[in-house]
Amino acid sequence: MELPQKTRAKRVSNILIVTIVIASLFAGGLLGYSIGYSTISGRINELQNQTSALQEEISNLQSTQNIVNQNNTYIPGENLSLSQMYEQVKDSVVVVRGVTVQYDIFGRPCAYSEVQGSGFVSNLTGKFVIITNYHVVQDAINITVTFTDGDVMQPM
Repeated sequence: MELPQKTRAKRVSNILIVTIVIASLFAGGLLGYSIGYSTISGRINELQNQTSALQEEISNLQSTQNIVNQNNTYIPGENLSLSQMYEQVKDSVVVVRGVTVQYDIFGRPCAYSEVQGSGFVSNLTGKFVIITNYHVVQDAINITVTFTDGDVMQPM
């Protein structure tokens, strides 16, 4: 018993439509996967390059820091008097100030407190940096650095 021509043509067209839909879904999934993979692969390579560059920079800073520390060791009484040492470094001393936010149990800001500490300017590998204790700047906002001449700057 053979199906009528109309029913047979309808069945073939339905099979063809289902096949096209399945092939389109497969092709779209494959295309989406390849685009996502290439994007993520590029980002991973970029992060690996940045990590290598940072490791090299840290290594350079550590070797420079060791040289700096070796060349700048002062023993009071042998190299310089305390007043002579103070005269040499007084302009590099800074005051570091900031504000910390205190939150209530619901996570809303409820109080502000000022923090203050000292620091000094150092030239590491041609870049001037302010060195201070971490607890002075931990969670602080609106940090300012005041130099001995009265200039006030905000860190970048």
